[in-house]
Amino acid sequence: MLTYEEAKVTILAHARAQELEKVDFRNAVGRALAEDLVALEDQPPFDNSAVDGYAVKLNEIAKATEETPVVLRCQEYIFAGRLDTISLQEGECVQVATGAPLPLGADAVVMREQVVRKEDQVYFSHPTKSGNNLRRRGRDMSIGDPLFPVGTTIAPTHLALLAAQGLVEVPLHRRLKINILSTGTELVDPTIKPGPGQIREANSFLLEALLQTEACEVTRLHRVVDDLEGTIKVLDEALKADALLISGGVSVGDSDFVKPALKELGVEEIFWRVKIKPGKPLFFGQLGDTKVFGLPGNPASTFVLFEELVRPYLRKCLGHQQLEVPMRSAKITEDFDETSERLQLLRAHWYHQDGIDWVRPVPQQGSFSIASIAQANSLIHMPEDSQPLRSGQSVSVRPLAHRFALFG
Repeated sequence: MLTYEEAKVTILAHARAQELEKVDFRNAVGRALAEDLVALEDQPPFDNSAVDGYAVKLNEIAKATEETPVVLRCQEYIFAGRLDTISLQEGECVQVATGAPLPLGADAVVMREQVVRKEDQVYFSHPTKSGNNLRRRGRDMSIGDPLFPVGTTIAPTHLALLAAQGLVEVPLHRRLKINILSTGTELVDPTIKPGPGQIREANSFLLEALLQTEACEVTRLHRVVDDLEGTIKVLDEALKADALLISGGVSVGDSDFVKPALKELGVEEIFWRVKIKPGKPLFFGQLGDTKVFGLPGNPASTFVLFEELVRPYLRKCLGHQQLEVPMRSAKITEDFDETSERLQLLRAHWYHQDGIDWVRPVPQQGSFSIASIAQANSLIHMPEDSQPLRSGQSVSVRPLAHRFALFG
């Protein structure tokens, strides 16, 4: 049986970056760049005014005082978007709007609130500094400046820069096509009232939503009952994807048919079972380029395995620099007495208060618990064979990616 660390290394070793595609930049948020991006244009593209005011030559108002103001003549107004070029003449100033191109020869702009204007005469009562209230061409970025390195996850705030540079198509890795299959005779659709011995199927909806946070193309397949022939038939179709996530049927019960069905279809078993709790009967295999994750049917097991092992795999395939949310230290708020020979991944609520990071295990840690998934925003890593945890003790915590915007 593999340790958690061995399982993660093995899974990531099988991750391959997808081929490049050009995507409209408006659809790029949350996805990773497949190439470095550099500035194609100077930004700003021309010298312009940072305020509404008057463009001047410094030497013209160098001796201006309140007692003896300098008077300059103004006959021009440059608005934002004006196309023709104006030269600033001796004894003159030019009125400019915010964002308007500067007249040639101007080396400062005086705010309109700091002058007095009477018809075409403008009175300046103070000198100003070179470059005051100006935005010179290329001040923000120049042609060839690096914008984003390969692997950068595009954030909403990046779109303004891409738009300003005219980078309306960006190079990304192709989205992964993921199939999801739930197994279990006891499962019924959420719209159906369960009969005796039945439960509403929930795991595929959880996995579909989690996969969509990584910009995957997801197909949620019909459930399959616990029958070998039926499982083989459905899996044969489900394997036509970049990856297949199966919920349930991978343990050692008499009605667990996923492993023998995968074997019948020629799927190579890379490993089965990991020393973690919950989630021990994890299956990982492949058929050609298709990777197969067999997740236990208990919801909490499905959830923590996705966050700790499936998500990093997806992010590597999609070209992200950061594969997982970094671990951090926090103080546990209460005693936790349960110990295990396996690494325990405790669903927990992490928060910051009075300058300290705290984490509180949610009340129900059973692998069957759906409520614990909804309540948790983090996972405590409790090492194998460790002693019981005591209130105030520092523990290792991973905030959950879908609850916090921590990927960069």
